[in-house]
Amino acid sequence: MAEVLFEQFRLSLRVREQLGLFSEYDSTTRDEWIRILFSMDVEFMHYGSLYHYVPKPAEESSKLVIGRLGRKTYTQRNTTPETGLEDYIDETWRASVVVVDPSEHSDGQKVAMQRLSDVGSPISLLPRLLVALEEAIESETPFLTSINPIANQQAFRDWVTKNKGKVTRVSFFLDVPNMYSADDEFDKEMKEFRDLEKAQKVKIEVSSPDGIDTGSKRITYTAEKAMERGTGKVTAKAMGKNNTFSSHKKQKKVKIQIDDEGNETPLVDRVEAHSNRIFGRDED
Repeated sequence: MAEVLFEQFRLSLRVREQLGLFSEYDSTTRDEWIRILFSMDVEFMHYGSLYHYVPKPAEESSKLVIGRLGRKTYTQRNTTPETGLEDYIDETWRASVVVVDPSEHSDGQKVAMQRLSDVGSPISLLPRLLVALEEAIESETPFLTSINPIANQQAFRDWVTKNKGKVTRVSFFLDVPNMYSADDEFDKEMKEFRDLEKAQKVKIEVSSPDGIDTGSKRITYTAEKAMERGTGKVTAKAMGKNNTFSSHKKQKKVKIQIDDEGNETPLVDRVEAHSNRIFGRDED
């Protein structure tokens, strides 16, 4: 059995207000736009390394978009003893599988990326990939798109409990679109930021040198939105040296077990059968 590790992310899309007349994407839905983006072949540089994203050819019955994101690697090796064990550089590619659920439902518009140390961190690579995909579109894009990791809210609760009465700052960095559906006052306020101020991102910071009430409904509710739903980032600081919290360090990771014995089918062709588990839904 092989163990494969995936990290989960959420896509947020907001309709652009000023598309050009007769744009080819005027009637494009969010689902369709995500499929368009992640069905493109692109390459880009990231921290001095060349990366290439290659989508798997789409199957008509598939509800997902699947591809590989790979990095060119260089390894120093040696020839055989018969040829003097001479040094040479072996140039190869190493790739992680990327799985995208573009559908619009309560747990849709997710991305999961396989974590491989010699490819790189998904939390760094996926936002850069999204930029490269959008830059490859020759006309104006119909949506403002962002991607955030889905984090474990319990980690924030545990940190707050540990530092009760000592937390001096909590900051939220939020993507406004697709965030709120309830009718409470906080939801209404965020919708006004979107509709009246045309905001795509909002930063909220609560601070006091004497400590703040981290058990308030507003703080716990916003932390849940940002972390569990993947709509932003939460950072915090408490009294004491280097006593900080970042939701980006508490990302949800899912391990799936795949039986490799006697099966030579590539992982990229097998992940759809495991997609519920990869996206943190039902068990396989």
